[in-house]
Amino acid sequence: MYRLSSLRRAEFATMFIGALVGTLIACSPDVGTTTPAASRSQSAISKIQGKQTMVAPRTFDDEMESINSRAPGFAGVLLDSTGRLVVLYAIGTDPDLSANAVSDWFASLGETQPAPGVRRAVKHSFMELRSVVRMLHPHSLKGVNAVDVNELENRVVLGVNTASDSEGIITQMVQAGIGNDLVAVRVTRHVHPASTLWDYLRPILGGVYILISDTTRPPNGGACSSGFVARIGNWPSRYVLTASHCTPTSFGYDPSAVLFQPDWSVPNWRVGVEVMDPPPYYDAPMCNPNTYCRQSDVALYESEDASTSFAVARTTWVSLTPGTKGSLDVTSPAFNVTGVVPYSNLIVGQGLQHVGRTTGWSAGQVIETCQDFESTPGSNIWIRCNFTLLATVGDADSGSPVFQWYGGSSGYAANAAGIVWARGDSLWTDGLSRCIGSRAIFSPWQQITYDFGSGLSPAP
Repeated sequence: MYRLSSLRRAEFATMFIGALVGTLIACSPDVGTTTPAASRSQSAISKIQGKQTMVAPRTFDDEMESINSRAPGFAGVLLDSTGRLVVLYAIGTDPDLSANAVSDWFASLGETQPAPGVRRAVKHSFMELRSVVRMLHPHSLKGVNAVDVNELENRVVLGVNTASDSEGIITQMVQAGIGNDLVAVRVTRHVHPASTLWDYLRPILGGVYILISDTTRPPNGGACSSGFVARIGNWPSRYVLTASHCTPTSFGYDPSAVLFQPDWSVPNWRVGVEVMDPPPYYDAPMCNPNTYCRQSDVALYESEDASTSFAVARTTWVSLTPGTKGSLDVTSPAFNVTGVVPYSNLIVGQGLQHVGRTTGWSAGQVIETCQDFESTPGSNIWIRCNFTLLATVGDADSGSPVFQWYGGSSGYAANAAGIVWARGDSLWTDGLSRCIGSRAIFSPWQQITYDFGSGLSPAP
């Protein structure tokens, strides 16, 4: 059993992404800039992604709107505290129609519907709320840093940088006849990229300490966590995922960026080189009008180590209290990744697991779905349709895996849900000045494949 110590994250090029998380406690974040890629390895990109087609990604909110088109009045779906399915429907519409459409949705995805629960009446349908987003174009409004069609509140929730930004948006809402029953505007601060499962560990697993360095300069780079090990179709190569902002160039290809595990102090601890980190797209159909965007904060490294494994490190015990660290002691067997969590299992209330090099193993529930986050204030670069897990996350957890594990007769089989890239709050600071929070922001696997191609798989 390995004892995993901790290391404060090194300074490296990064960015702050906005989220609807309320006021954050200042925690000595690493501040940097997003550098555009000067050149790209076309052979590496074409090998992984093939020819990019400019087709709008189908997000979780698109799935909800599709259900609403078949069931007028449908307003959303979530799980209650007992794990029962809750179908939301607009007052005055047929609840059976919404419930039946949700059942059809689960069936179309080949998924088993959770235990039937209650049908809860709300004021607005999902399509009504999304039409407000289209009317306001909030991604282009001054000061907006996050956009969410929020199922629990049955409103569109906009995060803004300052009170004056809020006043300006409220004025526009009044002029357009949009009331606060449809839109909530809140002053928020940007979430912090979260950069110990620290020892030299082979095979390469998800959730362990990694360090990324630009080999053209003296040792430098980001201390983060490894994500899932993945394959591309039937190619023999294996790839390690981590967060893009952990690399020397956020959202840009780094031909000289090398990933080490655990660090660069021993030459043969080198794992591989970066092969893909797409630049942001611009405008429709990939992005909202007049904005730049990525679907995920993820970069891909091709492993030179034959011992990579489609698995996530498991530690001796899990924290079930958001904001409290879990065990950092690695044990066997690991969590073996066998598939991907579908959108139907990423609804509010769904339980998921997380393993990161700073906070260890924790578990919690999805609390927010399909949020758009702006990168550094005023950058006009958005990360689209990302999710929030109420679980422990800390600095240096960026790149770590979120997954679904049922336990019991399933053994240690797990399904990949996404990659953590930020913490949404700061509850306390540990002995090495690392901030620990309770809201893990992650890019779901569906969004990751929009950036890297549908052939990317985290399972054998």
